[in-house]
Amino acid sequence: MWRLSLGLIVVGALAGQSLDLRGSWKTVSGDDPRYAQPGFDDSEWSSFELPRQQTVRLGVHWLRRTATAPVDLRDPVLALGSLSHCYDVFVNGTRVGGNECRPRGDPPFFLPSSFSMRPGLIGGGKPFVIALRTEGRFVRWNQLGQIRDEGPYLLTSAAHAADAVESAHLRISRAGLPGALCRRAVGDRDSHARALAW
Repeated sequence: MWRLSLGLIVVGALAGQSLDLRGSWKTVSGDDPRYAQPGFDDSEWSSFELPRQQTVRLGVHWLRRTATAPVDLRDPVLALGSLSHCYDVFVNGTRVGGNECRPRGDPPFFLPSSFSMRPGLIGGGKPFVIALRTEGRFVRWNQLGQIRDEGPYLLTSAAHAADAVESAHLRISRAGLPGALCRRAVGDRDSHARALAW
């Protein structure tokens, strides 16, 4: 009984230190680097739900979300689902990662990922802005081009983010992407990122 109680306390503590980012985001089509800046006025943008409930949108789109970080969350990590083929993630105007694509090439697999950020970029109890630049493309591996978006969409601790991303990978595998191919997709994506860095 005490083990169960301790487990519930730990889960509750993690939940208290996490921010659920599912739900309505602001979105617009087109491209402008100003969209990444926290002071940009997105009040006229349309609404878009994440996790996405539709196929990947082709072309370039931006999404933005303003939220307040949990007071007790230290060293926050952003966990994102399979939102688009290619994307860049900005927090308060600073790029923290993404799923990079080669120009005019097929994109890498777009599985859920987590992104750490430099200390002080998000302050506990303070508002912050996430901006996502997404680019949907026609892909040769079309049967895998519409991976289901299982989330997660969280600002949380590194450990909780890793668990949430791994759980999403498993749900995607059970939904039709074989586990071995899912693992291969992660490897292909990492190799692709290393090639871009090189």
